[in-house]
Amino acid sequence: DAYDCDDTYIKTYLTDGLVISETYRRKMELYNTSCLKVLSINGLTVYTTNLSEIDMSNLELLNLMLPNLKGSLTLSNWGNKLESFNINCENLQELIITNFNHPNLKSLSFANNNSLCELNVTNMNTSNVENFGSCFQHCGSLMKITGIETFVQKNSELYSMFKGCANLRGYLDLSKWKFGGTSLRQMFSGCQNITSLNLSGWDVTQLEK
Repeated sequence: DAYDCDDTYIKTYLTDGLVISETYRRKMELYNTSCLKVLSINGLTVYTTNLSEIDMSNLELLNLMLPNLKGSLTLSNWGNKLESFNINCENLQELIITNFNHPNLKSLSFANNNSLCELNVTNMNTSNVENFGSCFQHCGSLMKITGIETFVQKNSELYSMFKGCANLRGYLDLSKWKFGGTSLRQMFSGCQNITSLNLSGWDVTQLEK
């Protein structure tokens, strides 16, 4: 029988990726995944994974570092308790995020997803994220970020945010961003295909000299 949240249960699931398939399925069958607070998967040998059956309603931290994961990954079944979100899968070609409304989110990163060509962040609540440093760093294939116009909703640090996004192109209108941080160093380093930027309305009075 599955454990309930008041019994001994798995709050944190960690794996080195070597035994993710069978062991992972058995663990998820034994435990009530609505209790899951931390999901961290790190493995060189993971080529495919299915997270659609995991109840993420109480998840506080999601960390996926899967350099050989390919194809498409869909993340859903969210609650509203997530505080830290890190997806680092350099061969992932499509990332679909739905129903993402996390008012307590403090940390967010898509860095090193080098094979993603497009990303939709339209419905992501980033109102309490204070540091976007390196958020899209080394997403070298990324050409378009839908919803980027309202992505930063709080005075935040933006250093190295788009560093290495060599294929991000065209006009970026970031005028609605709330910026009052101290550093913009290397924010657009290596972004040779961005032709125009709108940063009007930014408060740059606190920038480091």
